[in-house]
Amino acid sequence: MLKNKLKIMLISLGIVFFISVSIFGGIGNKVGKTAYATSNTTYTMKQQKSDYQEVKNVLAGLEKSSNKNESNIIKPNSRGKILLYNSHSCEKNQDSTIQQVTSDLKLKLERKGFTVEQNVTKFAEIQGYNRAYYSSGDWLNKQDLSKYVLCIDCHMDSTPCAIESDYKNVSVAKLMFPNVSQNPNLKAETTIVNRIKNGLSTFSDKIYRENVTHYKKGIIYYCLDKSPNMILMEIGSDKSNFVSCQRANTLVSSAIERAFK
Repeated sequence: MLKNKLKIMLISLGIVFFISVSIFGGIGNKVGKTAYATSNTTYTMKQQKSDYQEVKNVLAGLEKSSNKNESNIIKPNSRGKILLYNSHSCEKNQDSTIQQVTSDLKLKLERKGFTVEQNVTKFAEIQGYNRAYYSSGDWLNKQDLSKYVLCIDCHMDSTPCAIESDYKNVSVAKLMFPNVSQNPNLKAETTIVNRIKNGLSTFSDKIYRENVTHYKKGIIYYCLDKSPNMILMEIGSDKSNFVSCQRANTLVSSAIERAFK
């Protein structure tokens, strides 16, 4: 009789131990998925919460000054390198140039832990606007593009009206990712763009426009053939303003962070 009671007690203790391990193990796995590790840093839940707060602040029109928050910028050289440049460097909107908007995107991507290089060469002034892709293409041919997880040629669309989205009662410049059907890297490019769009969709599908262009080769494939990690991105239009572009940059940098985590 005593042996049976002891046996039942040991079985009960074993069941309690198994349940405890399962519960705490599950919690550990959940935290692990949220605070995922990279080679030299860990993107913690605290940092993730800070990023979401940044999005909330920007959408509320309370854009943070990067100069006041330098201590919060994460630059671990660990989440991969991103290249930013502007083939049409002369493009501008109501109160800012495409290079200024691209510089803002650079800061936001650095906060996500990426190492970001921005080329500020005025390619549109070398051979003219219509041959700007030849100028940027010549420069790209001299670069080791394999070291970048993503290369973005940032533009502004030229339209009769501002391309904006009324999102949470504030204006956000809409994004578009033009492509060409005969781009040798079309499959890889489309995969990257879809991953970024999926990230944007967590906020709203209204933030980006579907590709409304129907190019075959464009002008030397718009340099999209230079690397499988190359994309074009239109940030608003010439009728947009800097604040609406900043909001778009905040959202797309979050989407890129998710796409390459």
